[in-house]
Amino acid sequence: MLKYVRNRLILLIPVLLGITFLSFALLSFTAADAVDMKYDQAGIEVSEQVKTAARAKLGLDQPFLVQYANWLGKLVRGDMGTSYISGKNVFATFCSKLPNTILLAVSAMTVTLLVSLPLGIYSALHKDKLGDRLILVGSFLGNSLPNFFAALLLILIVSVKLQWLPITAGTGWQGLILPTLTLSLAMSSRYIRQIRSVVLTEMGKSYVLSAHMRGISKRTIFYKSLLHIVLLNVITLMALSLGSLLGGTAIVETIFMWDGVGKMAVDAINMRDYPIIQVYVVWLSIIYICMNLAADLLYHLVDPRIKEVN
Repeated sequence: MLKYVRNRLILLIPVLLGITFLSFALLSFTAADAVDMKYDQAGIEVSEQVKTAARAKLGLDQPFLVQYANWLGKLVRGDMGTSYISGKNVFATFCSKLPNTILLAVSAMTVTLLVSLPLGIYSALHKDKLGDRLILVGSFLGNSLPNFFAALLLILIVSVKLQWLPITAGTGWQGLILPTLTLSLAMSSRYIRQIRSVVLTEMGKSYVLSAHMRGISKRTIFYKSLLHIVLLNVITLMALSLGSLLGGTAIVETIFMWDGVGKMAVDAINMRDYPIIQVYVVWLSIIYICMNLAADLLYHLVDPRIKEVN
């Protein structure tokens, strides 16, 4: 197991290098840079000489490969650089936004599991009945709504019409509700359909049919034989969802003004703040690899029959 974990972590190095290089290259192709965006956003008219001096100070006048090598060298030494726009330490800025993203991710995942697990199981165990049909219709609608549309719809109904909650997220718990509902709506819909499909597939297999013929109840078969299979599929879904959530759901955070890493990344992209963008890219890469690794390890705990892959 330790060898497997070590090999997976070693693979993180070339993946990070490739992803950061590509993101750095794509950013270099844009017409405007951080200096142009900074003065444009401030509404200040300056000469090209001033802009040239600012670019030289930030190292933006150097060739692309030199800029990337300088950034990578600093990263290896633990220096993530300074924001081109705010002048603040990039790592400190990132760490200040991360707790909000973690809070939103945990909240959305908790609501998703609390909703999808019982409804998915109930839907499968009551196939083709009224409850099953209503759950399927609801999950289809929830899965069809893009996050931005669901967010705007919730704002219109809950905040504008009913005036139950604030439109934008604040520091209190009330500001967390609408972003959480927006994210968990689509995730719960996907989880419900996946869980229902897994349970129905397993219930059609011979070992389940044999247990039925021996008089064992459907509920007992589920908890004794099918539950661990459902958990394996939920682990896979959670690994993908948590990677996305911890990476910062940029659209939802921006709509609700939730001060997390997703909103930070959107602001950095708009301002061409390369150091912030690169740290965000590194974070995304690490999160997805670690989530996949954690899912693989949980597979072994939930189902010991799964062998290690070296």
